[in-house]
Amino acid sequence: PATALLLVAAAVSAYTFAMIGRCCKLTGTDTFREAWAKAIGEKNAWVMSLTSTGNTGLGCLMFSIILADAAASLFTALGAPALLTCRSWALLAVTGGILLPLCFLESCDAFKYTSLAGACGLVYTVVAMGVRYLDGTYLPGRPLHTQIAPHLQPAVGIHGGTVWSSQALVLVSCLTVAFTAHYNAPKFYRELERRSLPRFYLVAALGFTCAAAISLTGMICGFLTFGGTSAGFILNNYANKDGLIAAARTAISVSVICSYPLVFNSLREDVLEMMGMPRPPRRVMQRATLILLGLITGLAIVLPDLGVVAAVTGALFGSALVYIFPALIFLYATGSKASRQSIGDKRDVTRKFERTINYGIVLLGCLLAAIGTVTALRG
Repeated sequence: PATALLLVAAAVSAYTFAMIGRCCKLTGTDTFREAWAKAIGEKNAWVMSLTSTGNTGLGCLMFSIILADAAASLFTALGAPALLTCRSWALLAVTGGILLPLCFLESCDAFKYTSLAGACGLVYTVVAMGVRYLDGTYLPGRPLHTQIAPHLQPAVGIHGGTVWSSQALVLVSCLTVAFTAHYNAPKFYRELERRSLPRFYLVAALGFTCAAAISLTGMICGFLTFGGTSAGFILNNYANKDGLIAAARTAISVSVICSYPLVFNSLREDVLEMMGMPRPPRRVMQRATLILLGLITGLAIVLPDLGVVAAVTGALFGSALVYIFPALIFLYATGSKASRQSIGDKRDVTRKFERTINYGIVLLGCLLAAIGTVTALRG
């Protein structure tokens, strides 16, 4: 069931991501908020801005939580000073020394090489998890089994429930987070070389296919290794003395560091746009960077539970950005005869079918947002 849920979530997310670019072209706009305002109305466009800000803000918070855990474990394995093995100080060191300079950058073009490095880090991490599952290093009686806390030791053979269970709802919320890049879709479309909708569709298809493959492999290897004791941040299950996983912690840290500026860039744009400064001067951008990054780092220090943050983010904000808002903009934008003709929908049957699908996506998003948030907070 988990595999099926992941594949469906990836497919729907890819479709709505591509549709955002399509709606931007249809409405002649450059941002998610502008597309909403043009298609639905300026009066309630604040809903889009608030949701996008909440999603990107919590996304940055999740990244900081991951960095805090990974950096502290890595510094411990490297024999760093005791101060850096503390989760809080490890995060402060990484934030001040690495994240802050990257977050001062303003254009997506500056991140094309860091994005490649981040993808390579994810691939290595998944490969390392696969190796540890296949060699059975963490099974009872094996060398590293006793090197981890009892509550993190493998507990295999536990039935995880059905696709209708509460665990499945939390998984769907987390998957929504994993496949959320929609706040950057207008910018990617705007900055795409030789921009056209077919090229944008191809980029979306390839990107989400790769993301699904990496996520599926990591999910399977992690659960088959540790079963019911799998932590919200799976690398916490592995021993600090495991050299292969220590390198994976470095790789995942590199991946998060390289991805962080992309999400932070959108957060900063959303906040400044809500404040009435869609194109602020560089000095204002730098001040906003310092304030926002400081707030996020402080919250990451006092909120260590990645699983709850990820589930709530996906259920509430992710569902809106991935499912509800793109479908709503499409439905409003294609509601008139003139707009239908402008996007080239020549066959009325095809148009009605696609609109029906989008009504279903809106309903799905609302259900996931409501049920997923309650389940995540209770569990």
